Amino acid sequence: MIKELPFSFNISMNNMMIYAYPLSIMAANPKLKPWVMENYIIPHTYQPIKDLPTLRMCYMDAYSFSESSNPQSFIHQDNYVQNYVATIDICGFIKHMIDDNKYVIAFSDDYYLPNSSFTMHYLHETLYYGYDDDRDVFKAAGLNPAGAYSNIEHAFDDVRRAFSEGHTCEVHGNIEWARRHRVIVLSVPDYTLDYPYDRRKVINKLGNFCEGKADDVDIFRLNIQNRGKFYFGIDYYTFIADNLTADYGSFRYIHHIHEHISLLHDRLLYLLAVVNKPTSILSTFHNVTKSIGILRLKGIKGMQTSDISSSEKLIRESRSQLYSYIEDLRKCIEDILDEVR
Repeated sequence: MIKELPFSFNISMNNMMIYAYPLSIMAANPKLKPWVMENYIIPHTYQPIKDLPTLRMCYMDAYSFSESSNPQSFIHQDNYVQNYVATIDICGFIKHMIDDNKYVIAFSDDYYLPNSSFTMHYLHETLYYGYDDDRDVFKAAGLNPAGAYSNIEHAFDDVRRAFSEGHTCEVHGNIEWARRHRVIVLSVPDYTLDYPYDRRKVINKLGNFCEGKADDVDIFRLNIQNRGKFYFGIDYYTFIADNLTADYGSFRYIHHIHEHISLLHDRLLYLLAVVNKPTSILSTFHNVTKSIGILRLKGIKGMQTSDISSSEKLIRESRSQLYSYIEDLRKCIEDILDEVR
């Protein structure tokens, strides 16, 4: 038997699976595409952050579908903790859920999954959206050996071992956080109507992005008064530039910026098509995207090969360039907003 649920890899994202997975599920549903193109516009993070490598870029919209108790959410979520899943056959559980039209995210040791991108003991999430009984493989989504977000096949036996052996992690160390969420099941309600695209909402969010702010609803949802200083929209980009250090991991966060710009590009294209404007006004945007991609690769390579003095020079140059690219991007989006308002 072969079963495969709808899933799209065309989302311009290959990092932070917690966002990539739900976005891939929603992007595969034509009725929800307008909602997808209305969101993932404003990233944020917050202090206090002691070490930059602990930084996580979050999206305002992630809170719209994470709670199964919310009947209006596009995706309902249920968690199965360690004590429960330890008593069942994980492969049988995954297949049963897929047969019930539910997606399964399982935390397991990627070391035992040959088609993943990790060659060390790394407790990481993998999403399963299909299976092929004739070949004893699951259809999965994750980072492939090249480090790209793509479809992957995992043999049943590999999945079973990776899940049962997932007791150590060379990256995170303490894995109690994962044990509380060893298996996550996502279900999608059956929508009878297309989501109505609201270009005014998109224009407002793009304006907030350029101003580095969020609206009152988002701030309330974040419970902002109980946390440190927040950085929204393009201020998140500046926060990354401010905190660049002579460290490989630091330049990884320029990848977050590059990734988010790719998401913005998709949404700008969609908006321009709706208002019947030419895509030629995105030329500056394309140039900035390319420049930040080059800066990211140059920085990662430099951190791997440079001595201390060379690294410090690279940081100074990269920070200056990134500040310039950020301002070019802000001006580009503001010009686009002038065209579509």
